[in-house]
Amino acid sequence: MGPVYLLTTLNLPPVHISTLKRKENKIGAALEDAAKECCSAAQKEEVNKSNGNIEVSFDSGWQKRSTGWNYNSSTGHGSMIGKETGKILQFSLRSKACHICALYQSKNHTVPAHECTKNWDGSSKGMEPDMAISMAKDLKEAGCPINVIHGDNDSTTTSRLQAVFPSIEKKDDANHTKKSITSKLYKLSQKHKSLKQPNVISYIGKCFMYAIKESQSKNPDRLKSSLDVIVPHLYGDHSLCAKESVNWCSFLKNTSQARYRSLPGGKPLTCLSLQTDLISIVQNLKDRATSLVNLGSTQANENFNFIVSTKAPKQNVGLSPDEFTMTTATKIAAKRKAQKSKQASLHGKRGRLMKKIKKGKKETTNEVHEGVTYSTAVELDQADNQFTTEIPQRLTLPTTPTYVIFDIETTGLGRTSDILQISADNLNIYIQPRCSISEQASIVTGILFDWDTKKMFVKGKEVNSKPVQEALLDFVDYVKRIPKPILVGHNACNFDIPVLTNRLREFKLLEELSTHVLGFVDTLKISKRIFKKCDVSNYKQENLVKKVDHIQLLCT
Repeated sequence: MGPVYLLTTLNLPPVHISTLKRKENKIGAALEDAAKECCSAAQKEEVNKSNGNIEVSFDSGWQKRSTGWNYNSSTGHGSMIGKETGKILQFSLRSKACHICALYQSKNHTVPAHECTKNWDGSSKGMEPDMAISMAKDLKEAGCPINVIHGDNDSTTTSRLQAVFPSIEKKDDANHTKKSITSKLYKLSQKHKSLKQPNVISYIGKCFMYAIKESQSKNPDRLKSSLDVIVPHLYGDHSLCAKESVNWCSFLKNTSQARYRSLPGGKPLTCLSLQTDLISIVQNLKDRATSLVNLGSTQANENFNFIVSTKAPKQNVGLSPDEFTMTTATKIAAKRKAQKSKQASLHGKRGRLMKKIKKGKKETTNEVHEGVTYSTAVELDQADNQFTTEIPQRLTLPTTPTYVIFDIETTGLGRTSDILQISADNLNIYIQPRCSISEQASIVTGILFDWDTKKMFVKGKEVNSKPVQEALLDFVDYVKRIPKPILVGHNACNFDIPVLTNRLREFKLLEELSTHVLGFVDTLKISKRIFKKCDVSNYKQENLVKKVDHIQLLCT
């Protein structure tokens, strides 16, 4: 129930929304300060109770319900709860939207100074790992460094967190572990009909959890041994059950009368291909044995997420009407009628569609930049190094950038061609080719190479040339002497940059050049944005130079 509904239900005049918003901003800051003080007190209590060996559970949530293929909530929150105290030690919020910024940007106006709520430009999936890292840093600065974190396997939080804090140990969550196992079994049921029988998947999942729970207070090697028991047990071999003295195998208690209550006909499984797939699941869990010992729980975090969701309910409570109640209800009804009419109009439908397309494009772009960040049981299926590589964000130019104009000539017109010449400002290097020069390339560049004498000619004149590796080293050394230059070339994105990076990568020099160069600029792409094709006929450099000279002449 909102404040307008509350006051009108009490038959009191409602307060204007702008007034409520101003008060909310003042009260909100005070509430946030109070929450931070509570977290600070909880941190001290956790440190004392855990003797410095701090374990936390972590989980996050979104304000918009999403599915496995569509996560596009504008806001998300996360929390870290101490294992000993059960109290929230730190919280974090990510928001991709600010109505004030959006309003002024839509009108192409300068955004005024205001308290902006937007603090995230990435995808919704990328919020969780970023919040975990942010909270871990805050806790470390507050004298409450994390040793162990308990969480689900649905995001790449662990990999990204350990890239910043290598000493943090990850422990899985019991409920999410069971969920990931049963999810894999349901996926296998698409090709193994025996898993579609009633209670079969449930029983196999129980066997996995029996083995995991039985080894919680023991070391990882003991857990691995318990996991090895599962598949033979399901296929009627109980020799390992006896060897490992498992408590959950009923065949050890009464071999003659025991039967599989949840398997078809009370008999063991017989499908050999299913056996291979089950062994694969066991091996996957054995590889993560360290994370599966001493399992934690994120139930407290899930409960906190539920509490947050109840603070902004989508149901409105209506009570008995009175004077102000009826007045407000009439205004709200009129407002909703106007909104409904607008939404049903062509303009409204088109606006919603364009907004959805724009939001979807931005979300997809961010997800490509970030790589894999969130997916069901993603930690169980891929290597850690696949989670920490990101595509760099768009380059932001410094206030006083340094430009270096460069160009290359090649043996052919393909991106895999060899380089014949590298030029950059006052640097000019000719390179001995390792393959024949195409006739078309010779016509364009005027470069010929005599394979018998190993001599190079440019428009009939002999020039000095170097091996390609030596020439690339000279180019890198030249660039290193200039502070963070931006390389500028015409049609560089489509040709010069791919050819140059291919050769640098071949001789293991690409990473070194990347550390010294800020980025690339393609003048062809810029020209197409500035000049219409009808004004320049084509975008060759000589035509563009004539056009610019003509503009400068008119200006003078």
